[in-house]
Amino acid sequence: MASVRPRASRRGAELTSGSYGRAQILYMNASANEVNSIDRAGGVETTQDDTFGNTVRRLSAGKHALALGKTADDKQRLDRLGIRRPATGERAELLSDGAPGGTGRAWSISSPPGMRSRAWPTA
Repeated sequence: MASVRPRASRRGAELTSGSYGRAQILYMNASANEVNSIDRAGGVETTQDDTFGNTVRRLSAGKHALALGKTADDKQRLDRLGIRRPATGERAELLSDGAPGGTGRAWSISSPPGMRSRAWPTA
């Protein structure tokens, strides 16, 4: 990604979210693995790794937005999937892609690593 200069100022107190038109925010863990990213449109993508650095779960920006269920369309889609009643965090878990290879199956919190207990249609 190319370096981008803020439009208005270089002083921190004067910078706003609109100062960096093409910015993307990346959050890293202690092992320097990307765990969250926020794109220009505000979409949040999340990656979860195991203790060995292997990706075990990924939640795309679209599925994150669906899990929040803010729009009428999202709520209808959650109803069709049968997951509107659970809390947002559980919906996000059910919508996440489990590794290896993004299988489209969610892992239950109570499942031991590597065991999938539920399968849901991918969004």
